[in-house]
Amino acid sequence: MPSTSKSQQRLMGVAYAVKNGDMQLSDVDASYRDDVEDLVDNMTLKQLKDFAETKHEGLPDKVGEGITPAQISGMGPVSFPNPATGEVGSGDVPAGRKKKDEEEEETSEMKYIYSFKSFLNEKLRK
Repeated sequence: MPSTSKSQQRLMGVAYAVKNGDMQLSDVDASYRDDVEDLVDNMTLKQLKDFAETKHEGLPDKVGEGITPAQISGMGPVSFPNPATGEVGSGDVPAGRKKKDEEEEETSEMKYIYSFKSFLNEKLRK
């Protein structure tokens, strides 16, 4: 698997050198020695080599650098909830969406509170 950033490629290169015996763990900078040790302990030599061999051309310096919201897929358009129609917002749709007839039954039983004053009145009636 190729590295996704220049900094990841460098870190994997250091871990590969330590695991390969070309470098001692004590020679690694103390600020990321623990990370290198974890990589050496949890990855094979081949995995480290695959990451370390990634070419730098076209890679960002750090993961997530230069990413825009337009490049993130899967979210779809943003929509706000509408209590008057019973529509949910784009972030409010639960996994395993219900069938249309089940939704209609559920929304007909729901009560919507449109202001803080009506919320208080609703609580006082109960």
